[in-house]
Amino acid sequence: MFNFIILLVISRFFGPEEFGEFSFSLAIASITAMVVDFGINHVLIRDFTKEKNKKESLFSNAIILRIIISVVLCGLVIFFLEFLEKDLLLKYLIILLVVQSVFYVLNTTFFATYRSQGAFKYETLLKTINRSVTLFLVIFFITLRGSILSMGVAFFIGAILTLLITILLNRIRYRKPNLEGIKSLFRESWPFGILIILTAIYYKNSTIILSHLSNDYIVGNYNVAFNLILLFILVPGILSNSAYPIIAKLKIKEEIFIHIRKYRFLMLFYSGICILGSLLLGKWFVEVVYGIDFRVAASMLSVLSFSTVFLFQNILSSLLLATLRKQQVILVESLVVTIMNIALNIVLIAQNNLYGAALAFLISESIGYAIYHMYLRRNQFCHSRVDEHL
Repeated sequence: MFNFIILLVISRFFGPEEFGEFSFSLAIASITAMVVDFGINHVLIRDFTKEKNKKESLFSNAIILRIIISVVLCGLVIFFLEFLEKDLLLKYLIILLVVQSVFYVLNTTFFATYRSQGAFKYETLLKTINRSVTLFLVIFFITLRGSILSMGVAFFIGAILTLLITILLNRIRYRKPNLEGIKSLFRESWPFGILIILTAIYYKNSTIILSHLSNDYIVGNYNVAFNLILLFILVPGILSNSAYPIIAKLKIKEEIFIHIRKYRFLMLFYSGICILGSLLLGKWFVEVVYGIDFRVAASMLSVLSFSTVFLFQNILSSLLLATLRKQQVILVESLVVTIMNIALNIVLIAQNNLYGAALAFLISESIGYAIYHMYLRRNQFCHSRVDEHL
């Protein structure tokens, strides 16, 4: 929610063109952040719980591994910027956002220690501090009539400040890293990392392709519409997080599917509300909240809203497959859908830069739904118990 408010403030003040530039920069930073993340926290939380006497060495290995990945990636981004046909101000903005994303991911390494201890309140507190400081600085720079580059400075300061506070509060000691430990951590993390990276590319490639094939005005409007879709996802996300512990405890497979069917009905009903709300109130909401300059976003939102029918069901399908320990199916689906989405974006945006990205996302989600549906239909009643199915 904090991210939504921050982006809303930036878009409202700077308008479609400059918000399009910021969204393009943020898309590159987001993908960079997911590569640096590489699913390492999933392994850390598991190993911190099982091997408490090795926590400090595991933590040190994770920090070094992320620093190595960060240095390589930052070097690649700077090299890539040499060939990017954008003005110098935008290149500086990209660098600021990429570096702040790296600091933020380094910060999440400390969060893993909190999660392994069940101390979620510290992670929540630090994230709140980060977003509050960033929002304050965004508003502060806007009052000073700062350029779009100042928004990158706000994000950068927020990430640095949060990392310093986290280091001061965290009591874990740093140990000399172990090369074999770093290699082992990399090997165990990569399945999670690939899935996280694919997800980031899936959600952000449309912004990058739009920026190349269209213009910043369209990019800004598309990201306003898409950010509203991400806001809609909050409800399925909360529902999935609350449902997972309940479903994970069930042993009879039929009981799991009964619960999933109930959630599917709720999500279908909720997607209907999102579609009707977007069609009936989308134009009014966008013009009142974002301004009349973003009126094109309302039309894009109308198209994107239909993707929620498939999107929300796909969230539940991935939850079900995770319960059945079928993460490889989720990985295959993510790979296929991401490749299809990139191809569809290139083709459809070239034909229609106004609705191309929105249509590509809608078709991609429907493909993801078809993959999940075919797999579940073929396998869900093969055996009577989950343990036998596994």
